[in-house]
Amino acid sequence: MDPKGKKFISEITNISGQTLQKVDKVGYGRNGYVEKSNHIKKLSISNLNLEYIPESIESLGDLQFLYMGGNYLTKIPDSILTLRNLEVLEAWENRIESIPKDIGILDKIWRLHLAGNKITELPESIGNLPMKKLYLKHNNVSHVPASIGNWTRLDVFGLPINNLSSLPETINGWKNVRVISLWQNKLKWLPDVQLNVKELRLNNNLFSEVPPRVYKIRQLRKLWLNNNQLTKIPDIPSGYLQNLWFLNLESNLLSSLPKSLKQLPNLRDLRLSGNLFEAYPDWLDSLEGCKIDLSVHKRRLQQPDYIGVKKYQKYLEDNRLPIEHLVEIKQLQRFLENEKNFSRIVKAKVVDIKDYIAQTNITAFTLRSLYLYFSWLHDYPLRRTVKEELENFAQKMSINLQDVSRLAEESLTVTSLLTLDEKEKEPSRIVSRPPEVVQKTEGGEWESFISNLDETSLDALKILLKSSKPKIELKKYANTQNRLPETLLESINELALEFIGDLIFDQETCQITEAIYKEKLRKIAFTKKLFE
Repeated sequence: MDPKGKKFISEITNISGQTLQKVDKVGYGRNGYVEKSNHIKKLSISNLNLEYIPESIESLGDLQFLYMGGNYLTKIPDSILTLRNLEVLEAWENRIESIPKDIGILDKIWRLHLAGNKITELPESIGNLPMKKLYLKHNNVSHVPASIGNWTRLDVFGLPINNLSSLPETINGWKNVRVISLWQNKLKWLPDVQLNVKELRLNNNLFSEVPPRVYKIRQLRKLWLNNNQLTKIPDIPSGYLQNLWFLNLESNLLSSLPKSLKQLPNLRDLRLSGNLFEAYPDWLDSLEGCKIDLSVHKRRLQQPDYIGVKKYQKYLEDNRLPIEHLVEIKQLQRFLENEKNFSRIVKAKVVDIKDYIAQTNITAFTLRSLYLYFSWLHDYPLRRTVKEELENFAQKMSINLQDVSRLAEESLTVTSLLTLDEKEKEPSRIVSRPPEVVQKTEGGEWESFISNLDETSLDALKILLKSSKPKIELKKYANTQNRLPETLLESINELALEFIGDLIFDQETCQITEAIYKEKLRKIAFTKKLFE
């Protein structure tokens, strides 16, 4: 190794207290460096409790792969901007607040994995990167620049659990993107652009209607729209969504479905629970080969009055009140389902309501919605106690409940009495507590991925690794488990996206997407004796 490289390795050893060794491969839980012709080509310094990177890293001019996840870095140092041969940069689960504005000069980076940081926006120059895989889950990104439309090679775009409210129309240039993952943001609409995406994750956002362009995505196979504010699903035009096999519409405000769903020849998995159906749509039984969450859905429909939400919706309509009040009550219902394991608000105790308020970024509108609902819910034994608790909380926050109180007492059409400014009119969207960043177990991302697979998914993974005809063998195994092969593969890919930042199996062929993934999986399978 050249003297400059030795100096850097020595400094990292002194800072971390751990000696970096020369190895054949790095990354995914294995620290060290790969050397070629006396120059460091690949470097992994993950999980070393590093608070900074020595400036001497700028001497590693031949470095192509840099892994530094799981540390305590507050920024990507400017010295890294001198590494003009860098292709892969990973700094997941640090404390990074921003991406260098000049990152675009690293014009060979095609993979950027910065999940679990505090980044608020992407710099304009990032569009200069030949990006194929971007993963920034669990940050605070509220803005992405128009320059991201330059990513014509993009394969995976992952920004779930952020604060995005819009995307630029320039993404019309994404001709090869396979996965767009934007769940748990603040999106209300999508730009009217043409996409060829196969998987679109828009759940836990603010959509009140299905983005019209979604129906025109010819290659779309999986669509997540659950946990939004959808009140209606428009008719699907003939010939559209012919490749769609997975559709999740759970936990919206739907009271009906279009019969044009029967026109989707490849639909195999339809999820509907947690909506406002008065009766189960029997015509859904005619969807041959399609798995529908019948047991959960029918069980919820049998609950008396569906916690009063349906009648409350009519009350709002009769009194010309904002339907957003119903949205807020649905959030409370979901909280009770997730945190308290029951779905009827009339079972709630005062402490449950207090827990909800404590764990919700509550707004004046939310508080008024709760107060109005419990004022209306006359048969609820603890109505008065809960109202008093809400009044006390409102007083502490200097929120005026007088107008809502008059409305509850007089049942007047008083939309004008709800003197809310524009900011207050936007309902809060806390579906439940935001998912926490999953702690990776000792041994790295791949070991964590394997250890978090359930027994069925692990058996499916073994089949995929061992079989010369993985698609056929996976289907046989899925039949024995009363599962769809697609959903088995999906469960594996979901965890891979969580821990590794990429999908590792192609949904259509069941083949591993990257040779390095295959090698890593086989090595872990051997060391952990998965095939015994």
